[in-house]
Amino acid sequence: MGSKVPKQANQLGLTQLRLTTLYAHSKTQRLTYGKSVPDTADIVRDLINLEDTAFIQDRTGNPKDEIYYYLSQKAQIYVEVFHKLAGFSFRPPTNHINKVNIFCNNEGMIRKIAQTINNVFEDGMLAHLEWKKFEEKYKVKADDCIAEWKKWI
Repeated sequence: MGSKVPKQANQLGLTQLRLTTLYAHSKTQRLTYGKSVPDTADIVRDLINLEDTAFIQDRTGNPKDEIYYYLSQKAQIYVEVFHKLAGFSFRPPTNHINKVNIFCNNEGMIRKIAQTINNVFEDGMLAHLEWKKFEEKYKVKADDCIAEWKKWI
């Protein structure tokens, strides 16, 4: 059973907006109904809520592979937060890898999301990313991801 939010974002044309993709580790998780919600998803939810309290949110998947969806027609933003477990244990934060797809033309909003996620760690997100896990799970190159991060922080 999937979410209706991606289909709605597509119908509203939000998936045609500029796509920015950031990769992050979770520092903390919040337990809810047997699932572990990464702080990255909470950050995105809270920032979109500041722009539009009537935004739409949903999540699909299982504890090892979840997707969180956030859509605001008013703020013209659609975000998907992919949360994967990359290891055998739920405990170490480095085993929680996130891919954040931000569909938005508002550079200020993209920058705010990136900087808030970056500030999860005192010395910044880039100092904590274990690229091997991202390259393996998301089939990306570290250099490309680092360059994207540096545009926004």
